Amino acid sequence: MKIAIISETSAGDRNPDIISALDGRGHEVFNVGMKKGGTEPQLGYTETGFLTGLLLHTGRVDFVVGGCGTGQGYLDSAMQYPGVFAGLVLDSLDAWLFTQINGGNCLSLALNKGYGWAGDVNLKFISLTESSALRGVQVTLNTGKNPRRRCVICSPKSQ
Repeated sequence: MKIAIISETSAGDRNPDIISALDGRGHEVFNVGMKKGGTEPQLGYTETGFLTGLLLHTGRVDFVVGGCGTGQGYLDSAMQYPGVFAGLVLDSLDAWLFTQINGGNCLSLALNKGYGWAGDVNLKFISLTESSALRGVQVTLNTGKNPRRRCVICSPKSQ
């Protein structure tokens, strides 16, 4: 699976932690956001949200891992683009529920608020959960059918 990592400037210093968490999982990883906080050009969550939409819409990547200080700004920014299905993930349970229930293609992480001591370890637990769940997402991408993305309220009941 092709995964893009897109960090914005306030979370740029967490970029190596994300890379490390995904290392050795068999994914092709593209590091396209801020690699270090405060360097030029500084990308905010509005720009990283746009990059997310662009990369997913053009098919350059299958999945995006991004975030900002709280994860909320990046989530809101990314979700405004067609075809982006993002979720705010704070721990491994969130990661599992996100892939099982939402079947999304974009993960938003809180990379400053609550990051604290052992934040990099939490990312590894999220990555382990996510990688295992992404196998199902990969099958869905290959078949082009995602039953989780059907609106239960809007869709007619199956006969």
